[in-house]
This record gives sequence, structure tokens and C-alpha cells, in this order.
Amino acid sequence: MRMRSMAAVGVLAGALTVGVTGTAQAAAQNGVCEPGEVCFFWGGDLWGSLSDFSAPVGDFAPYRFISPAPGQGQGVKNNAASVWNRTGLNVHVCYSEWYNGSCDWVGYQSWRNLNYTLNDNASFRFV
Repeated sequence: MRMRSMAAVGVLAGALTVGVTGTAQAAAQNGVCEPGEVCFFWGGDLWGSLSDFSAPVGDFAPYRFISPAPGQGQGVKNNAASVWNRTGLNVHVCYSEWYNGSCDWVGYQSWRNLNYTLNDNASFRFV
């Protein structure tokens, strides 16, 4: 009986490791707008280079647009024109760092051109 329990624990631990590893890899910025991510585009109407995120960002300063398209290599901060929210949560894109100032609201599983924070955005969070 004890051997069977130990084997079950080993299988469960292996399954958890695979699940965590898969999630961590999916969360990496790779320049592809995947389900579960919020993607910021350099141009309007989801055009140009993008930068993809799976967690809130309090300050876009260190991030760049990474996919091969116009805008690639430019900073995300104060340069995004549209956002595609591919998560199950609503998003606020805010004018200032740490979610302050005017914010654009982007509903879950939708996209929009930025209005209040068009090319003047510094952070985003889930709401």
C-alpha cells in the first residue's frame, strides 16, 4: 500500500511540474499575441509591432515592441496606439506609472484603439 501511495505522489508531482513549466513558458514575451495575454500595438487597429504581457505592468519603461513590424525596438511607454485583450478580465491602460491618471478600459476578449492614453501610456492592470 505504501509503495502505491508513493507512486501516486510521484505522478502527481510530475504532472504539477509539467503544468507549471508550461504556464511559465506561455507567459514569456515572444512577440505573438496569444490567449491569456494583453497585447499592445505600436499602431492603431492592431497594426505594427506588438509587445505581449500576461501580468500587470506598473511602468512600461523597460519594455519594447518586439515583433517584426513598424515600431519594432521602440519603447512601449508612450508609444502604444491599440490594445488587444485576450484574457478573461477587463483591463485599464493608464496614463501614468502604477495605474494613475486617465485610463482607457479594454473589455475582456476584445480590442480597441486607445483614446485617453493614445501614445501617452505608462502602465496597465486587470480590473
